[in-house]
Amino acid sequence: MYQSLLVSKEPKEIALSVYSRCSSCGGFEIPFPGGLCTVHDSKIITTLPLTVQQMPWSLRRRTSSLAIAWDNQGGTHFDHDFYIKECLKYMIIRAPWGATTDSFLLQIGDELGDALEKLVPTAFGPSQSVQKLPTDIKKE
Repeated sequence: MYQSLLVSKEPKEIALSVYSRCSSCGGFEIPFPGGLCTVHDSKIITTLPLTVQQMPWSLRRRTSSLAIAWDNQGGTHFDHDFYIKECLKYMIIRAPWGATTDSFLLQIGDELGDALEKLVPTAFGPSQSVQKLPTDIKKE
């Protein structure tokens, strides 16, 4: 019964769509009709095959906690870059570039970075499956 509530251990094959600029005109229109530049018919959508795994709730929370730094006045700062990179390194099992490492992630451009960032679960905020508890709980 509870097995349906666990993270799938099976890796998932996905096709990651990466939008890039037309090599002829630099155009970057959205939506792309058929993935082609409307002026030059140049392909501007690249599809990359990836094998990914789901990130368990506990690991996502731990990574979020590690991304929080405290200053001397008791304030906090969330290192979004650290969170995104750690999630991607865990989630991407197989990719055309090989291992997803810090050095690889420091080399990618905006187009690939934006596409990869969409794979990462939100660091905070409830998941869509969270139910609100009743506020009128009776005390006995």
